[in-house]
Amino acid sequence: MKKEYVTISIPKELYENVKRSIEGTGFRSVTEFMVFVTRQMLIHRDKDEVKDRLKALGYL
Repeated sequence: MKKEYVTISIPKELYENVKRSIEGTGFRSVTEFMVFVTRQMLIHRDKDEVKDRLKALGYL
């Protein structure tokens, strides 16, 4: 199945900083890096929500 994409605008200064930061890291593009970071942040957020639910239920 082909993935669909959208364009997200970020400040050019941020783009340039990320571009410099990923040199030599294995990321092929700023887009690839931003997708990776976004996924990691969502995973982390989801884990925090689960922990909060478990605390509210008295399991933690």
